Amino acid sequence: MSVKASIIIRTFNSGRTIGRVLQGVSTQEFGDYELVIVDSGSTDGTLGMVEDYPHTFVDYSGEEFSYGGSLNAGCEAARGEYVVCLSHHCIPLHEEWLGNLVGALEADDRLAGAWGPLLFDQQSYQVGKKGVETMDLDGFYRRPNQGLQNPNSIIRRGLWREHPFSEEVSRCEDQEWAHHFMQRGYRTAMVHGAPVLYVPNFGLYGYAASTYKNLLTLNEMFGYVPVITAGQLLRRSVRFVGAAALKERDRRASGLAISGMIGRWAAYRSIRGRNVKRSTEEGSAVRQAAQNRLRAKLAGIKRRATLARLALDGSLKIFPSQITHRGTVAPLRRTRFFLVGEMRSGTSWLQKTLDTHPEVFCRGEGTFFGLDQEKEEIPVYEGPSPSLHSALASNEGFRVWHSLLWNGWAQGEAEKDLEEIFRMTVDYYLAKESAPTGKTIVGDKSPLHTDYVDEIHRFYPEAKVIHIVRDGRDVAVSLMNHFWRMAKENGGIFELEPEELAKRDAYLADPEGFIQFGNSIFTEERLRQMAVRWSRRVTKASRDGETLFGTAYHQLRYEDLLESPEAHLKELFVLLGARSDAATVERCVEGNRFEKLAKRSKGQEDAASFFRKGVAGDWRGVFTARDREVYEGVAGEALKKLGYPLD
Repeated sequence: MSVKASIIIRTFNSGRTIGRVLQGVSTQEFGDYELVIVDSGSTDGTLGMVEDYPHTFVDYSGEEFSYGGSLNAGCEAARGEYVVCLSHHCIPLHEEWLGNLVGALEADDRLAGAWGPLLFDQQSYQVGKKGVETMDLDGFYRRPNQGLQNPNSIIRRGLWREHPFSEEVSRCEDQEWAHHFMQRGYRTAMVHGAPVLYVPNFGLYGYAASTYKNLLTLNEMFGYVPVITAGQLLRRSVRFVGAAALKERDRRASGLAISGMIGRWAAYRSIRGRNVKRSTEEGSAVRQAAQNRLRAKLAGIKRRATLARLALDGSLKIFPSQITHRGTVAPLRRTRFFLVGEMRSGTSWLQKTLDTHPEVFCRGEGTFFGLDQEKEEIPVYEGPSPSLHSALASNEGFRVWHSLLWNGWAQGEAEKDLEEIFRMTVDYYLAKESAPTGKTIVGDKSPLHTDYVDEIHRFYPEAKVIHIVRDGRDVAVSLMNHFWRMAKENGGIFELEPEELAKRDAYLADPEGFIQFGNSIFTEERLRQMAVRWSRRVTKASRDGETLFGTAYHQLRYEDLLESPEAHLKELFVLLGARSDAATVERCVEGNRFEKLAKRSKGQEDAASFFRKGVAGDWRGVFTARDREVYEGVAGEALKKLGYPLD
């Protein structure tokens, strides 16, 4: 009977660790596996300890030992679709170890193999850390020692049959195997969620020697140079010694880490010595090349100094970060994002909070997108309200200019040129205000864009999109108050019906009495308009965001942000690639709490303020039974889908 995974454990006098390894394997949540023990002649009681666990036994004691040969013997006896290579001194750190290794290969059929982190002490393990870090052939040549690690790895047994582990090399058989399949277009991966505690059965000197030999082998096989200077070795060693002294790290773990670095440094010096000798033999050509590099470096320093001077006196509008080591000006890299959310869903509060971050610039409302937008959907504002896209696309004067027979510049289709001009115009406005601040993560907050996430993707597929959602019933209450506050009778812009104005005046005169007598702040028609728009917009934005932007799309609820702003804000800063340390997040939160923005306590209503109340669930004290019936009849499904109960 076949199994999904065969775990091969190579043993030789492994009594010190094999019990813990087998115990770690036996607790795995993923149970579709078999155990294959490949023993090289243990005499210390190892085999007696193994007998307590069902396994297939392979006697490798009569063979001339090689790492590749012992693994091949285990693979021959295995029945699994996947082969897991686990050293007798590598202890799985949690019960999801095997499932995460198998899951990585199940999720990507172009992975030939994968491996999990080797940790010297359990303190290094970050609980819950996930993710798969893939490597292709180019990455392998830069770091071949990270291509595959057979002390804790998984491979496809079908690929092993095509190319078994090499028995010609004394070590690094895992890297040779990975390289073979990477040349055929496969990849490997490091699975963060599959760590083991690495407890080598040799001392500090032995570990340094093993590291040294492995790196020399990788240099011979792939030309890899493990660069580490004496200064780096000293600084890192001091750091590890300090961590051990402060008990932040196990003393043996620190010792092994230092031993590994010593082995790396010794290998680097040995390889560099060979290269220096080779360079000397090549003679004057190499010396000439070195002189040319020096001259180029000096010229680059001179150019950098000139650019810096021009930037400081204002002659050149650039930031120091744009000056490269070659003395050229690199374009300022900006991360663009768009904050969307139905009106009165907390978009302005979130915009201000994001903008407080020292690396994030967020303004609103550009209403850049919305090709078909001409008027507001809820007819309380009768004037034109075009988006930038709509305004440019409807420019007939441009089309006339574009079609002139003697116009030698406007070749091709006017529509295509307008699309290019539109993106350039959006870029211009995003950069215009943000450039003087030096902030490079730039975003726009526009509630209208909730309807146009698909259009954002058409022009900015590389952007990030943040969608903040609020219970639509709370949105309706807040929106009605917003219409009242900004009514034309108050010098505002919204044209309300006489019945709506009468409701406003009665409510503001006695809010509690108005509600207690069962009065509604809405006309039924206006409430239906709000429900239709909220339901359609949030549903469309959720669908388009997840489908088009994937992990670059982040949706959060206003209520959750109110409850735990630090946690959710940290997630947003991680999404944007901004600093997300606790101190920075706390400054952004504290500077934009409701009490500070509104100058009063949360829940204390001020109908004349943009920040009216700052609470969740306000609709429960305002909606009548009829309001509830009307709103939920239109938007009930959208409310439930977003986690807002109807009861």
